[in-house]
Amino acid sequence: MATIWIGLLLSMVFTNLIMQNVLHHVVFELQHALFMLLTAVAILITGSLIRNRWMFFGGVVFALLAFGASCLPLKNQMLLESIGWVVGFVIPGHLLMRRK
Repeated sequence: MATIWIGLLLSMVFTNLIMQNVLHHVVFELQHALFMLLTAVAILITGSLIRNRWMFFGGVVFALLAFGASCLPLKNQMLLESIGWVVGFVIPGHLLMRRK
């Protein structure tokens, strides 16, 4: 499980390096939407590995919010990302802990 999140961190670093090499500067509106998409994939994989359908659903919602965020300015992207974290992690975490 930890390898998924280490892979996410490395993917984010390489995304920045590629963006810098290709565009010769970092476009934060693009970077943030890409980071949201990478995070959504990590949430999807984590949800499927632990067989938590709410986390899996949260990852799907996070990916849709990443697509929506790509059309918005950075300030509004942060709002969509915070909604994604709540739907992707906080709510499934509370539901998972309530079961135990």
